[in-house]
Amino acid sequence: MKYAALSDKGLVRPNNEDAFLATAAAIGVADGMGGHVGGELASQIALEEASKAITLMERRPKSTLAKIFANANSAVLRMARESQQTGMGATLTIAILKKQRIWIGHIGDSRAYLLRGGNLEQLTEDHSLVGDLVRSGELSQDEARTHPKRHVITKAVGTQKLIQPDIFSLSFEEGDRLIICTDGLTNHVEPDSLRKLAVGGSPESACQRLVEAAKERGGSDNITVVIGDINVESESKPNGGSSTVRRSVLSRLFGKNGVN
Repeated sequence: MKYAALSDKGLVRPNNEDAFLATAAAIGVADGMGGHVGGELASQIALEEASKAITLMERRPKSTLAKIFANANSAVLRMARESQQTGMGATLTIAILKKQRIWIGHIGDSRAYLLRGGNLEQLTEDHSLVGDLVRSGELSQDEARTHPKRHVITKAVGTQKLIQPDIFSLSFEEGDRLIICTDGLTNHVEPDSLRKLAVGGSPESACQRLVEAAKERGGSDNITVVIGDINVESESKPNGGSSTVRRSVLSRLFGKNGVN
């Protein structure tokens, strides 16, 4: 998988509580909650646990994803107790390529999209108050974007002892583009614009277009996007293929592409 990631604090927030993971085997984002310190720690911890589990990938990707979320949840809860950071938590959305499939683990309101043949499909459901209202038919998608409680999350890493992330898989095709992003992007860039901005060019240029669009339209939150282009021939090889980009990035704190 050829990939790129870009994170920006936006135009309003004083710091960046987002983090990202981008490797040849997996991409993901986390959006921290719990204030400047708590949110930043929570997102970083969640992706550190994800990185550890992916490095020790089990045969079954579903088990690996379940371990990622369980370990991340325990680690964030432990840090919250030790640091006395109340309300500490994070969204977490991860995509793993394994066994000729895309495996998705998700909790919160960050999102994973699949761009295939010019068509954009949202793969994840928002675990949020307005997400529940949209699914029940009480709100339209347009109404949800401006709802005063659109930031209320119903499920996240570190908010309770046991969590139930969504874990599922789908087959991939040559030329598929995976897009994983925090709500700092989707709050400002509606799906049709996201599709148009994400089509074509390199993953790096697509990330740049999307982040700049979110900033031009308000940039009210931290903005993070990770894009992975799937090459079927490369993914069929044990090591991902020699053509795969090998620039590994763990979170905006340590990644070359992270922008504070």
